[in-house]
Formats: sequence, C-alpha cells, structure tokens
Amino acid sequence: MGRIAFVFVLFIVVFSLVTYATEIMEPEIPILLTAALFLTNVVADHILTWKALQVGAKERNPIIAMLHGVVGVYKTSFVVLAFIVCTMYFFWSRVPVSEQLALGVAYAVIPINNVIVLRGKRKKWRSGD
Repeated sequence: MGRIAFVFVLFIVVFSLVTYATEIMEPEIPILLTAALFLTNVVADHILTWKALQVGAKERNPIIAMLHGVVGVYKTSFVVLAFIVCTMYFFWSRVPVSEQLALGVAYAVIPINNVIVLRGKRKKWRSGD
C-alpha cells in the first residue's frame, strides 16, 4: 500500500472512531472550537506543503497539482483556503458536532504526513541527493 493510500485509510479510520465515540458520549462542544480545530489543521497543511515544495517534494493531490501549474502555488493555497472558509461559513453549522470534531481530528493526519515528507526531503536535500 502506498503512502497516499495509507494516509487516506488512516484518515477514514480516525474519522470513524472519533465520530462513533462522540456520538456515544454526546459531549457539548462549541461549534467555534470544532471550526478552529479544522481550520488550524488546514492552515498547517498549506504551510507545510509550501515548505515541502521548496525542498523538492511533489504535490500528490492531482487537482491541487494542476492548479499549481495553472495559477501557482501561493494563489492555489489562497483559493483553496477561501473555498474552505466559504464552505464552512455556509455549511459547518449543518454538520453534526460529532462529525465536525471527527473531521478536525482526522484532518491532523494530513499535516503529520507533510511533516514526515518534509523531514525526508530535507535530509535528501542537505545530503545533495
């Protein structure tokens, strides 16, 4: 199984476990907390992606990679962030809190993967490979 498939499976597993656990416990979690958790992970994903691209990593998401080629890395990030913020503004309150929390926690898998890729690329970059 490739790294992308593994990250996707891990994301689904974490999302499912957190959703199940929060539906059982029914915690009272403020909507702004779940939104902040998710947006923090999205911003971390973009910052770490920028850093990884600077040391030679490749974007593995084909849609984002295409946008990088068309409008550039920085403009793509701002377009994606604006899309996510607008989508959240209109739809976040309609999503059950258990799924909001699960999405925020599960999305942490993406920046963690970016850190792993970034560390590997920096080692290769520093050694001259």
